[in-house]
Amino acid sequence: MQKRKSNPPWRSKLIPFQQEILAAWYRDRATLRQIQSDLAGKGITISLSAISNFIRCRKRSIDPHIPEKPIHIPPKPKTPVNAEALLDELTSKSLPELQEEWFKRKSE
Repeated sequence: MQKRKSNPPWRSKLIPFQQEILAAWYRDRATLRQIQSDLAGKGITISLSAISNFIRCRKRSIDPHIPEKPIHIPPKPKTPVNAEALLDELTSKSLPELQEEWFKRKSE
């Protein structure tokens, strides 16, 4: 019994132009006809529905060929040297005293 020849996975001919197509569609607000004419200038002939399907399938997916930006985690804020003294001072005051102090600072 002979083995069936397997076909390679199907790849769209638009994949090399994915960034350009998505940028034209979302950033430049180009129409499908404008995108089609840009691709025709590069030697790619494709229907409008194929471009529409390509955009729809890739609008939320992440391109695996683009490296992800590292997540920036800011450093922890430094605690003041006299943090305990400030906390003790605030907790020792009553609410009316704190309100009065706040209003004085606000009016200055």
